Amino acid sequence: MSLQCVLKKAAIFLVFMLMCSLKGFSQTDSLRFYAGQLDSIYSKWVNSPDSTLKKDSVITAFLHVNPTSKIKAAGTLQGFALTYNTPEINWYDLATVIDKDSVGYLIKVRIPRKIYNQHKMLTCWAVWWGRETQVVKYGGINMRIKLTLQSQPQKASVYLIPHRIWKSKFENTTWQDHIGLLSDYMVDSDQTNTAVTIDETVYTVVFKLGNKFLTRTHYTRPMDIEPTQKVTVDFQNE
Repeated sequence: MSLQCVLKKAAIFLVFMLMCSLKGFSQTDSLRFYAGQLDSIYSKWVNSPDSTLKKDSVITAFLHVNPTSKIKAAGTLQGFALTYNTPEINWYDLATVIDKDSVGYLIKVRIPRKIYNQHKMLTCWAVWWGRETQVVKYGGINMRIKLTLQSQPQKASVYLIPHRIWKSKFENTTWQDHIGLLSDYMVDSDQTNTAVTIDETVYTVVFKLGNKFLTRTHYTRPMDIEPTQKVTVDFQNE
């Protein structure tokens, strides 16, 4: 079930289910609490008035969300949504959860360049679906570092994979013959030259031009030292 379907179903009976599940709230307080939740999240997302953000002008973000153990919620985590709201812009998108380990959840989301250029902080929401459906404000996601990806010649496809995942899942396999295995890690915004936004994680970058592949390990430097970084390859000389 998609996250948007979850939200639609939650809008039908979330108030009833959660009002019964919470103790210590009066009936009036519970209704106010959930009405506020639905108004500020569901309605704004589904009826977003800002259709001017062009989906073809995006920057792909590969970011980590901390483990969810600090949030007490029953049921199954369906995923994450990111929002950005100002008087001028009301935007949301559902993040693709690519991987989960002790570091947290690796998510991928397409950020309109208009938003990326204006602000570097998004709000993250987590959605659980179960006996106690919950839409929880998870915290802020900082689009910290801009990584430029360049190749000579240009028009190469690029895949960005956290190095720990590369080592455990791909490095010693015939991934070149099964490139579809890397599809979740593909940079969506464009072919080279292009850019992504990342956090302070070591990444393996895979460049594909025709039937040729080049890989690089990018040791991401702290944002405070180098907020804009670069990986470059030359297919003609390798």
